[in-house]
Amino acid sequence: MNVIETLYPYQHQAVSQTFFNNKGIVCLPTGTGKTYCQAATVAHDISLNCDQFRMYVVNAPRILLTYQLLKEVYGYLVSNNIEARYMFVHSGGVADEQELELMRTNANAEGSNIPFSQILSGTSPVAIADMMRKAKVQSLPLIFFSTYNSANKIEEARKLFKQPISIVLNDEAHYLVQEQFHEILHTLKSSRCYFYTATTINTPSDKGRGMN
Repeated sequence: MNVIETLYPYQHQAVSQTFFNNKGIVCLPTGTGKTYCQAATVAHDISLNCDQFRMYVVNAPRILLTYQLLKEVYGYLVSNNIEARYMFVHSGGVADEQELELMRTNANAEGSNIPFSQILSGTSPVAIADMMRKAKVQSLPLIFFSTYNSANKIEEARKLFKQPISIVLNDEAHYLVQEQFHEILHTLKSSRCYFYTATTINTPSDKGRGMN
């Protein structure tokens, strides 16, 4: 299953670079599909590890943005007949599932077979670890949509569950140069970590918090 064949050439190039590099910055102008690239990166890794429990984290600086990211990732996975489990990790509520359910229904009408999946929300490490346990029992990938402020809760749960995170995706990554967010780079552990932005922020010193 080629889950990235629908990408534009420049998106395909950005996504394919993540196959060969465990860490990097994806810098694309606003409106060119950075979120689509993130969805494709997750979908590709899932397609290479079918019927396996794996964990992914999509970080963002704002709660509202996590809803937009889930909508994009959910739609991409469903359209490629990929079933997964989803959870928000922040102080906001759950997403309106009506629009997501419409995506699933339309995809099923075109030949997919994606069952309904309740999308949970919370910041309790115990609840997050329980979600990890349930997804592992089902042998399904689990995707977290977190704010930078709450991502440490996923790491606390991961230590309880003792399961690695396959990929961390950081949206609007230029926010990570701010002191309030910067420590997440040292908190949330993964062998593959990518940073998405339209505007990189550099500093004149390698000891600074710039994206260089």
